Amino acid sequence: MEDMAVGGGAGSANAGPSSADQADHSGPLEQRLVAKNWKVKATAFDDLRKLCEAAEVNSKDGVFLDHVGQWKIYLKEANPQAL
Repeated sequence: MEDMAVGGGAGSANAGPSSADQADHSGPLEQRLVAKNWKVKATAFDDLRKLCEAAEVNSKDGVFLDHVGQWKIYLKEANPQAL
C-alpha cells in the first residue's frame, strides 16, 4: 500500500495525453470558436484576434462582417482562459 501513487493509483502518470491535448485545432474557425474544448476555443479566439488586428479598420467586408452575428455569443464566454 505504501508504494501506491497518491490520487491516481498505480500507473496514472503513464495515462497518455488528455483529450484536451488531442483536440483538433485545425478545423474551421467558426466551429472552433464555439467548441467545448477550452484549448481549442482559446486558440480560435487568438486566431480571430489576429485576423481582426490585420483587417482594415473601415473594411465593409472581411472578418468583422463574417462574425457580426456571433459577437454576443463570443463575449458571453464563461471560461476567461479561453478569451
